[in-house]
Amino acid sequence: MKSIKYYKNQTVRDLAWIIGSPPLISNDENDAFLEKEFFTIEFEKLIPHLNELDNNPLKLVEHVNNGNTHLLGKYFESLVEYWLEYSDCKKLLAHNLQVFKGRSTIGEFDFVYRDLTDNKVYHLECAGKFYIAQNNVPEDSNFIGPNSIDNLDRKISKIVNEQILLGQTEEGREALLIDDIEEEVIPKILFKGYIFYYADLFFNNSFIIPKHSNPDHPKGWWIYAKDIDYFLSQKNSNWLVVDRANWISKVITFNDSSVFTNNELTNKLKNYFSKNTYPLLIAELSNIGKNYYEEISRGFIVHDNWPEINL
Repeated sequence: MKSIKYYKNQTVRDLAWIIGSPPLISNDENDAFLEKEFFTIEFEKLIPHLNELDNNPLKLVEHVNNGNTHLLGKYFESLVEYWLEYSDCKKLLAHNLQVFKGRSTIGEFDFVYRDLTDNKVYHLECAGKFYIAQNNVPEDSNFIGPNSIDNLDRKISKIVNEQILLGQTEEGREALLIDDIEEEVIPKILFKGYIFYYADLFFNNSFIIPKHSNPDHPKGWWIYAKDIDYFLSQKNSNWLVVDRANWISKVITFNDSSVFTNNELTNKLKNYFSKNTYPLLIAELSNIGKNYYEEISRGFIVHDNWPEINL
């Protein structure tokens, strides 16, 4: 299998990551969660198309640019939509199909598609999430979004107890019929993302994962801004501050001017946190060749008063 990180185009690499990376949540939690084996098979099918796109990504880039993709969640969703539209064995039937009760919207189907291999119709909910482990415990509520509002427990509860049940409601079935979808839909969940563990625990491999997570889920580390000097004293690396739009797949850069030394990163972070409170994602880079760097780890730097300060 071709490694995801070597696709040179960022958007192609993000698409590859969404399909080829291990899921965040195990289907032991609920059998609607798509399992690792599903994505392994789908990624293998997608590789020839990914190779074509990496040489000429215009079709993918135009698809992404046609939507409201300046928000990371919408960008993630647009890549899932592209995968379903261009898959040889899937037919996309509906996207963002709204469900009404009277004049009020009570929900929407992210995607409805027919799998041409078994001729069944699936309702797919998708989520791309980034969580920080506040403490070293397995409870889902311990894993908090960078904005301090979302957490893994609430997200799983909403997607399992509300979103994937939409097709079983009278209103949901009516919405499907209006869109000429008569069959019963089978709910599935595409749940991808990263969990970031406190740096000492991460690098010592002594962190505790969420109780319902897939053990192979993508991982990173985090530290408080006050600890940056100590953290960097143990490193001799190159660094890049990752724009939110580029959070999904591993970083590759050919731009020396965007890469920081330890001292440059320290100064940038101290200046940032003197004026801002939102966490910053940074990537540790390896210099593979002239003007070519690849990500070897990633982590959030959070304000000293995180998570309370962002509430």
